Amino acid sequence: MQREDVPPEVRQSVALLTALSSRDGEVLLPLVLESLEAETFPLPLKLRTIAGVVALEENGASASERQAFVDRWMAEVGNGTGSEDVAYQVIRAYAARDD
Repeated sequence: MQREDVPPEVRQSVALLTALSSRDGEVLLPLVLESLEAETFPLPLKLRTIAGVVALEENGASASERQAFVDRWMAEVGNGTGSEDVAYQVIRAYAARDD
């Protein structure tokens, strides 16, 4: 049951996290894409793009579909040298792998 006493973006964030924890790619991917198109969103960009990778994997996306997601949403994120950015780069490389 969705709570009506919280802002819509909070409900959308909870729905995204619920789909992520369920590994429900069919529900998760549209939620991720909608969140990425939004001007602002409560959840961090890295979390949402990683959720997108999970959704693509759960949906059996092709290498070209995954690469398109990486190019569109992940290429400009996490390019530093800190451990968090390096970990993100690993996930990005995994998503962009050839099958």
